[in-house]
Amino acid sequence: MTSLQILSPINDARFERLKPVTFTGKVDPGIVTVELTADDKYSLGNNQVKADGSWSITYSGFTNPGKRKITAFGYDQANHEEETSIIIYVADSSDYTKTIYGGLVLDDYKKLKHTKSLPTDHRLTDAEGCRLFEQEILPILQSKETFMEATEEGRNKLNELVEQNKDQYGIHHAPCAYSVSCVMKYLAEKLGLATVKALFQDPCLIDNVQVTGVEKKLRRLGFLYFLKKDYLAPRGAIGARAPRWKYQGTENGSGHIYFITKDGAKRTQFPNPGQENEPAETGINGTKWQIKDLHAENLDFFDHVYMQWENGYTEGFWLPPGIYPLKR
Repeated sequence: MTSLQILSPINDARFERLKPVTFTGKVDPGIVTVELTADDKYSLGNNQVKADGSWSITYSGFTNPGKRKITAFGYDQANHEEETSIIIYVADSSDYTKTIYGGLVLDDYKKLKHTKSLPTDHRLTDAEGCRLFEQEILPILQSKETFMEATEEGRNKLNELVEQNKDQYGIHHAPCAYSVSCVMKYLAEKLGLATVKALFQDPCLIDNVQVTGVEKKLRRLGFLYFLKKDYLAPRGAIGARAPRWKYQGTENGSGHIYFITKDGAKRTQFPNPGQENEPAETGINGTKWQIKDLHAENLDFFDHVYMQWENGYTEGFWLPPGIYPLKR
């Protein structure tokens, strides 16, 4: 194993085009200089290794979007070379902002009976919320494979419970909230966020397998709730399906929760063939039938439309501290 490490960003992290990116890492004694390249041909800069073995290089911003290979080269005083690489993704203009702007409604969580008075006793800082969103949630939503990697432990655990006849809450019949909880636990362990891990340590607990229970924990982490009718849902937002009704001990229960992979208003393809007696998507945004968001949900569904029926659209969505939606 190489003694040269890139610690931040992590593999598969997502960045906006033309925005500065800082790479940091560690080396074992002996390496004195680190140089970065992109795609084996573009130099991103170099810097000296600090006395504690850490290094940092800031690049002004990537111009080419898409998948980029970042390689760090470490050199000792005799110019011996070590190298290590990660993959990052560079995107065009973001569908979210990190800035609170005029008219942005920050208290719609108060419209939900189960979250309006909750303390934010496990609140993430804005920096932690941005790390969680950009360096963890967005990377696992690159593909079905990356999403299923995040839910693998949860799938195995649920299969074990079912085989042993110990699925006391019937999770396997409706695993949406459990799926979100499993992902949150996975991400917390990767990022080392103790506050998140403390709430989602055991995804099988009753609060972690109910939509309202998961929403309560998101609010305790400082997540904010935004109404879909007012704001575009960015990829990575945690959505709750309409309509809300008296359910799971609250006046504002929801029958489904999921990660949004694409806002319905931004979709140009309509692949959903319909389910049971429900009509297929046609691309017509009528007053009754709307083009639905695409979801990552239920442990192994990806870029999927869960409900085709009239009210099966996103009512609102949750975002972590420091990440804000754009107006519709």
